Amino acid sequence: MPKRSTTEEISTGVCSFCNSEFEKKTMLQHLKTCEQRKAEIEAEEMSKAHKPKKALLFHLLVEGTYLPMYWMHLEMPAAAILEDLDNFLRAVWLECCDHLSSFKIGDTTYESEPPAFYFMEDAAAKAAEEEVEEGEIDIAGAIEDWLQLWTQIDAQIIPPDLLAELRKPWENVDDLVAFLHTQINAIPKTRRGINTPEGWKDYERRHRLRQLLEGLLHMMEDTSMYNPLETVLKVGQKFTHMYAFGCTTYVTLKVIGKREGVAHKGRKAIQILARNNPPLIPCRKCGQPAVVCEPGYYSAWDSALCKKCAKKESSEWSYEEMMPIVNSPRTGVCGYTG
Repeated sequence: MPKRSTTEEISTGVCSFCNSEFEKKTMLQHLKTCEQRKAEIEAEEMSKAHKPKKALLFHLLVEGTYLPMYWMHLEMPAAAILEDLDNFLRAVWLECCDHLSSFKIGDTTYESEPPAFYFMEDAAAKAAEEEVEEGEIDIAGAIEDWLQLWTQIDAQIIPPDLLAELRKPWENVDDLVAFLHTQINAIPKTRRGINTPEGWKDYERRHRLRQLLEGLLHMMEDTSMYNPLETVLKVGQKFTHMYAFGCTTYVTLKVIGKREGVAHKGRKAIQILARNNPPLIPCRKCGQPAVVCEPGYYSAWDSALCKKCAKKESSEWSYEEMMPIVNSPRTGVCGYTG
């Protein structure tokens, strides 16, 4: 087996405007001062042919959570929805077998297909469909239906003071959502003392109460990917993206900054400002640069082979059946070929 280098490879990337190469740690500063980028922005804003309207744009840094040598700087309209960003990540980095995906922003998970609470679907459906004046959800009615379901399962699950708070008049859903987040975060997650009957009973009570509140929160909070970025994100905020639940690829994102500028449409709505150069993945046999990897692994580094070694490798996979090494944190995983 070849020995791995004791010095970490410095990740570099290319600016999409001037095509110059910079280290990952200095790319952000370059993008702020790149003369070609400044000239392109000025030309867009001065264009008389299109009469562009300015909009709020977010600058995002995207990188592989466990493989940070894969990274991109992106710019996109803040009014775009999470699904737009999800589709972009799939198209450029992730899509292989139409897996599910999700964003985790703060305490909320926004899913490509939010799960249904199977034993409480009737209450969820009723809450979604029942409307009062001005199209608002009947908050009190939805809460009462939810509480009745739980009290049928366990009448003692909800403390009296919390029950009174839940049943008070709520002016809007946002206040209720904020209250539920606070209550959920206040429930201790510790398993300390569960080896005693009293400790186990307390732990079970807390667990079931958390389930109740999280279920109600899921009904009231919009956790779809139809949320605009500007309503769920702010400058400086970090969040995560998960693609595929099983052979998962984790991506970390951060809102680096914002500016007023011309928002592009269609396929150009999300612009790649800079992107990493492909990292060198050594052949696991000889240490030379790898070009393919065997399927069935969770990382290309575990199964990477150069062309010569791949053709000599005695395995169930022929060279033609092996997967190409591509510039993505999902390279070598599942059926991803780029």
